Amino acid sequence: MFIFSTNTIINSLNWPGFKQVNAEEHTDLESKKRFWVDETTNPDTKVLRIARDFRFDKANVVAVYKRSWEAPEHFKVTFDLSKLIAARTTKEIVGRVELYVRLSGSNNSYYANDSVYKGKPFYVEFPVKMSDTDATLAKSIVNISKKYQNMVYEYPLINVYTSNAQGVADPAGTCVTFAGTDEYQLITKAELQYYDEVARSYDCCASFGEFNTLADGIVVTQGEQGFGTYRQIMKDLRLPTAANTRWDRIAIDETPIPGAHYNEYIIYQCVNRGIMGSDAVGDLVKSRTHHVFYVLDNGGEVATNPAKAFEEALTKVIGNDAIKEVVDKDYDDVTLTKEDLDKSYGVSGAEGTSGTVKNIANKAHGTNVENQKADPNTAPRGLDTAEGIETNHKQ
Repeated sequence: MFIFSTNTIINSLNWPGFKQVNAEEHTDLESKKRFWVDETTNPDTKVLRIARDFRFDKANVVAVYKRSWEAPEHFKVTFDLSKLIAARTTKEIVGRVELYVRLSGSNNSYYANDSVYKGKPFYVEFPVKMSDTDATLAKSIVNISKKYQNMVYEYPLINVYTSNAQGVADPAGTCVTFAGTDEYQLITKAELQYYDEVARSYDCCASFGEFNTLADGIVVTQGEQGFGTYRQIMKDLRLPTAANTRWDRIAIDETPIPGAHYNEYIIYQCVNRGIMGSDAVGDLVKSRTHHVFYVLDNGGEVATNPAKAFEEALTKVIGNDAIKEVVDKDYDDVTLTKEDLDKSYGVSGAEGTSGTVKNIANKAHGTNVENQKADPNTAPRGLDTAEGIETNHKQ
């Protein structure tokens, strides 16, 4: 029918202080775990329990995926000005830096255009004087760039500074570096140019100038969105609406913490629901659900770090090698197969073994081969199953 998914943020190891529940009135809050492994209900199967939310039985867990938090990166492109100095031979010339910055994951109206992807060009033109050196020209470009952005945008969309060839800031640097101010900015074009007055000449008298490219900028780093950060979770998971930011808000314990980092864990669960289908009489139904947890990673050890403790609990329930770590949740996840689904409720997947879809149907309804009585434990609810149900139908 549809993909059912939940998302939960876990900020602590212990039961959070809800309304009318606080440490002064409940001195045993430290013993109230936010999540724990239940080994007493069924000695044969361990269960991961999460306070007020879920229980995950090993037999029902299909797969678990982990994606660690990632720090955002701002683009950085550096220009070596020596080629521009070399192009200035007998007289002053005009230089230009041409950039194109595209957005990914943001709708900043400053970058609105008539294309599918938001983006805008940046041009900085400057004189290259006969007295200029690499260092003095770099400072001149920085000053002009700052004035240009202040006049047009009222604040800098791009940081500009003198640097060395690796893009490291240096007041006496001979290079100039343009760096992004936002993780959603991507640099797609970076060229160092000069104006050639006679680039296009026609007969003896007519000529037209144009900017020619001397060199491409060196991209030190490309822009990359962060993952599991406060900004990313507020943008994609917990929108900063009044309901989510007000005093005494709903699920206040799941509010992202500014400056904190969260690992993502996706638990795929599949449970056999029995005979409750609508496509055919006696149709067997399995419910498959996705449960996403963002768990605080404070860099500490298991005793104080919710992310490490959560992984340890998952390992106890589903085994050491069951957590699959991925780089990107959208491109690295594996499509679940029929064998995965069969295994999710204690089935080997091989035909003829106990628990497969075919044999569960046989067990519930009986077969024409053995004409056996149905198993009372798998028959539909509401029927008298004390003596079983005689069946003689063919499958």
